[in-house]
Amino acid sequence: MMTAKEYTPYVLLDANKGFVEISGRSFPEDSNRFYKPILKWIDEYLLEPKPDTQLNFKFSYFNTASSKKILELIKKFSSLNKTENKLIVNWYYDEGEDDMLNAGNDFSSVVEIPFIFKEIK
Repeated sequence: MMTAKEYTPYVLLDANKGFVEISGRSFPEDSNRFYKPILKWIDEYLLEPKPDTQLNFKFSYFNTASSKKILELIKKFSSLNKTENKLIVNWYYDEGEDDMLNAGNDFSSVVEIPFIFKEIK
């Protein structure tokens, strides 16, 4: 687990439950350095994934560099769609935040994974 800071999101990686949550704002000074341990964890998790894996994204903001890393991690998880395992991606966005909704739609279309969009009021 990584606690949210001013420029980095809260991150929860739970291999036992097949659960990932990333929430908050993501614009670290060095997005490669910040996301590297997360991407490494995903690689290890995918060696023995749970039958059901759930990804929850609850971003209020992310910059372009973070966007590239978020897409990279979603692409890694998309390999589960080629197996008997089930992948659920929940994309939360604040009411009226069309930019975050559109970003989720963009990610979903690039990786061809159906996202479940959940508006937070």
